[in-house]
Amino acid sequence: MIAIQMTAQTSSTENVKTVKLRSAGSIIQNGTVKGYFNFYNVEKKDRKNNNYQLTITDENLREINSITITRPTTYLLVEGIFNGTSFGFLFFDQQKKSLELIAYDQTLKELGKVTKTLKNRQGYGTYMYMAQGNEMMTSVFIAVPNKGFLLYGIEDESKCDYEIEFYDNSMKRAWAIYGPKDEFDFENAVEGFQSDQYIGSIVMRRTALLDFNPEMDLLVVNTSDGKQLFRVPMETSKYKVALADLSFDAAKQQFTMFGEYFNKEDNSLKDPSQGFITVVLDMKGKVISEKVNSWKKEIAAKVPAKHKEAFEEKSILFHDFIRTADGDYFAIGEQYKKGGTPMTLKLNIYDMVILQFDANFAMKNVHVFTKEKSDFSIPGMAGMIGGSKMLSYFAKGYGGFDYAFSQVAADNNTFIINYVNFEREKGQKGKNQLGSIVYTPEKTFTVDKIDLVRKGSKYFVYRAKPGYVMISEYFEKEKRIDRRLEKINY
Repeated sequence: MIAIQMTAQTSSTENVKTVKLRSAGSIIQNGTVKGYFNFYNVEKKDRKNNNYQLTITDENLREINSITITRPTTYLLVEGIFNGTSFGFLFFDQQKKSLELIAYDQTLKELGKVTKTLKNRQGYGTYMYMAQGNEMMTSVFIAVPNKGFLLYGIEDESKCDYEIEFYDNSMKRAWAIYGPKDEFDFENAVEGFQSDQYIGSIVMRRTALLDFNPEMDLLVVNTSDGKQLFRVPMETSKYKVALADLSFDAAKQQFTMFGEYFNKEDNSLKDPSQGFITVVLDMKGKVISEKVNSWKKEIAAKVPAKHKEAFEEKSILFHDFIRTADGDYFAIGEQYKKGGTPMTLKLNIYDMVILQFDANFAMKNVHVFTKEKSDFSIPGMAGMIGGSKMLSYFAKGYGGFDYAFSQVAADNNTFIINYVNFEREKGQKGKNQLGSIVYTPEKTFTVDKIDLVRKGSKYFVYRAKPGYVMISEYFEKEKRIDRRLEKINY
């Protein structure tokens, strides 16, 4: 492996065998990008072992430190993350049916590691699915800011009940919690939210593996010891709720749950939602208040006239949620619609959409930002996993949407949403463009687009220092990665 410092704000790495969506990331401290980590499978050490290169650069792509990690060829990198203090990496060993978790500090000194054997057949099958070149719909290895890491898995002595483990920055297990022994033999958990004091998980309860109409619970535990604060069904007296965002108000000692709502008889993974709901919970998970904004009434009334018909025909996947200093709340999403044929299923991706609510979650405005349609082909048997909503989660896990990232200013008054789209102009060759949707100090939106030169077979966009984005391209034939900082016009 050869790392080349080309010029300021560019770099290149050669002899890279494979690149995945989660092979690199921004190092963010106090909301500001301070650098990047890159973790790649590079040339083989010998017939039985691979070399992995972990490199840290500053915000200008200048290399700070680099180490080589040697592991058997049966190893697969599942995830690499940074929690503000430490780096954590999760490996899967196909031969030994085990996981290895490793932590490093910011000088790349190893802080600790732990090996975990996968005894549950379903748990092992999940990682073998990844070993075949697939991506998970949700992350299983989660950074807990400055404190450690969460690992979501399956309990060994169960059919398919969840196991949630918390590891500190030295990869010492601090606590673990498990699904209850009840009639639901298939209970899976994914991360829902984090605050300084609490961790929330969404629990999907099923009686059979292929039950695509699960019951949903919200589980909240203490970050310090994993002790359960409450576990409640994600519903009100009238509606089911699909969680999109959850926040904790320490002053009021209340949780605010925000998401789409459904009629009680609906399937929240397949059926269209009725709109958005805000539910306030007390410290025992009891509903204090709720407020709905329906698609047909409150939201429809704010959709610009020229977008109404198209808006009604499509669904929205929400990528991020931002609350500004004045209390307004923004839900950032992207329209999609299932297309293709049963044999060649696709998800068609359309415009960017921002729903704007006031501080009390009353509907304030709907902003639609037009872009070229793109599509994502649904591979293999994935089309059988459920309706278009499940397919949207699947596509997001593969990086199938155009949305790249959001960036909020330090004063919380403004923010930027970036996406990459393939623009087609009549009579001209299509080109990649970076679109930047800027919420200005005047509380209005502006849009800026710049052309991006794409030459590589894989293309990734990351957060960068103010005024830039970081572009990473993988050239499969040459086995090379080029990185550069691209100046943007805001």
